[in-house]
Amino acid sequence: MAEPTYSSREQLHEMILDLAMQEFIARGIRAVKMDDLAQQMGISKRTIYEIFENKEEMLFECVNRAMTQQSQRIMAMLAQSDNVIDFIVSFYRLKIEESQKVSTDFYTDLMRYPRVNELLRSEQSHVREMRERLFLRGVKEGYFRADLDFELVSTTMEELTMTAAQKLFYKKFGIHELFRNLFLIIIRGICTQKGVERLDLQFSHL
Repeated sequence: MAEPTYSSREQLHEMILDLAMQEFIARGIRAVKMDDLAQQMGISKRTIYEIFENKEEMLFECVNRAMTQQSQRIMAMLAQSDNVIDFIVSFYRLKIEESQKVSTDFYTDLMRYPRVNELLRSEQSHVREMRERLFLRGVKEGYFRADLDFELVSTTMEELTMTAAQKLFYKKFGIHELFRNLFLIIIRGICTQKGVERLDLQFSHL
């Protein structure tokens, strides 16, 4: 049977990434074989290997693209939000929506790929800068406490997140509950009374 034709190699490249990321997050990375992707695409495994050297290269591109898309989405949400609390609640909704689609095996498997982990670590400086901008905006708007040491708070958040990942808390408690509880502890802790009231009001509608 002849392989389906695509308008360009770039289109095929993007369609493979779409399918691969969908399968990775739903089933875990190790469970997805190149043969599976080729069969679903209606192409040969050789065609996939002509585009991606191996699974880690494919995963790297999937994660890199997903990070770029999420960053763009977050920036758009931030621009459209009236205040920092409203943005945080929108961000919370986004993460909960995402968590419902992701297998816990995906996070566990992700740790097995050094190049991908290096990519995630390199993104931390960008995340930290965005977090600082958000914190300063919250202070200016009166929702976050101005007497906090941002660097200390930010570092603590990163260490807490890393520990939760290393200890596989997401397998024991589930991504949804883990994110919800850590999120509420951290955000409420840096809020002023005005911020807590706005946060409670917004969460009452969820």
